Parts: sequence; structure tokens; C-alpha cells
Amino acid sequence: MELIVMSGGKIKVMLNQKDIERYDIRASDLSYEDIHTRQAFRAILAEVRAQTGFDTEGEQLLVQVYPSKDGGCELFITKLSHQSGTWGMGEGVTMLSFASRTYGISSLDDLLCVAKTLHAKGYQGPSSLYRSGKGEWYLKLQIKVRSGVDVSMEDLAFLHEYNTTEHGALMACYIEEHERVVIEKNAIEVLSRL
Repeated sequence: MELIVMSGGKIKVMLNQKDIERYDIRASDLSYEDIHTRQAFRAILAEVRAQTGFDTEGEQLLVQVYPSKDGGCELFITKLSHQSGTWGMGEGVTMLSFASRTYGISSLDDLLCVAKTLHAKGYQGPSSLYRSGKGEWYLKLQIKVRSGVDVSMEDLAFLHEYNTTEHGALMACYIEEHERVVIEKNAIEVLSRL
């Protein structure tokens, strides 16, 4: 874990792959609504306090999470009492991060329409495409999340027009492990050109 104190009210925490494994979290799918993530985050804050003296006890916090390509992530932790206003939820922590969402789409025509609509709406996050042995398509996206609430849900509401099925985390792991990868990266961009 690397730490950079940016000011009295802000710190940057860089977690590498080993740190992620030690805290047993997934950098690409952090949600403060998850009890395991909250416990890991508290442990990270305790270590930050022990190493730097950056104390967050009783503070409202804004946590911005940016996954890195090496499997780790960067956390920007801001004490909101040091800002010109406050913005917090729940236990005084608002976490801005990304979460994986996997959608099942039964037809190629619907898949292409979904991809073109997402591209037209400006979707630029990671995306990949899988195909089952039974012919169903699985589109995996990264969605912006604020403390468990999908920030970009209004942009994705149209998905239900194409008879899509949103799969939970367990099914998404199964898909990644057992189904055939068709497009590993930038699936939306590739499909929108077809």
C-alpha cells in the first residue's frame, strides 16, 4: 500500500494486487453497501491512520475508487468537513466506484441495437462479450456507482426494451469462467461498428 497525503483533508491510497488479495476485495466491483467492503475499508483506514496520522474518525467521507490495469486500485479519500459543503450518505461515507453488470441478450439483432445505443449515449467504460453454448449473448459492462446506487441507470433503462436479463455476481462469475469470450475488450465500440 502506498500513501500520499495531498492535504489535511485528502489522501491518495494506492493498493496493488497483493493489497487487494490481502483485504479480499475486488477493485472493479466495490460497493460500500456490501458488509465485506465496509469491513475491508475500515481496515484500510486504520492502516492509513497508523502510517500517516490521517484520522477519519467521525468524519463524513467521499471515497473515489479507480481500478488500475494491474488489478489494484487508487482510492482518493476526502474529508468533507474540509470542503465547502457536505455530501454523505449512510455511515458518513459516500463511495464513488464502478461495478460490473452482466446482461443476457438472446438475439444478435438486439445485441447490436443495445451496443449502438450505448455507443450513441457515450458509453466508454470497459465492456466484453461472451456467448453460451446455447446461443445466448452476455454483455459485461462497468457501471458508475455511488454508495450502491447505479449512477448511470437512467442511461441503461432502455435495455429492458430489448428483452435483456441482468445477471447477479454469481452468474457473472460463472459466465466469465465457463462461456466463450467473443470480444474481450471494447465490445461496445466493436459492436457499434457492425
